[in-house]
Amino acid sequence: PTTESPTTAFPTTAPTTAPTKMPSGFAGPVPTSGQFSASYQTAKIKFNMATSQPAVSCAVLFTDSSVASLGSNHRCYWEDAYTLVVVLGAGFTLVPSGSLTLKASTIASAN
Repeated sequence: PTTESPTTAFPTTAPTTAPTKMPSGFAGPVPTSGQFSASYQTAKIKFNMATSQPAVSCAVLFTDSSVASLGSNHRCYWEDAYTLVVVLGAGFTLVPSGSLTLKASTIASAN
């Protein structure tokens, strides 16, 4: 069966201290923290290792329910090999206590 990649939670505007648990047998990059900007217009997701920086369409990276929480005209881009930036769109519903779920096998390690 296919399993989803770890979920990134946004509990506060500060980095998380306890990352989401990694599914058993998952060896690729996993999110270690998620943080909103002070203006709540962007969210940064940090990974535990350098990523392959795959296509940056949010719809390619996140599940449908996660994409729906990003609002209209959202976009995603890589700040560097470890950091994915999500620019929230009009009408976004993602909140600090919410989460985003990555689709399985969309982000590989850089090596």
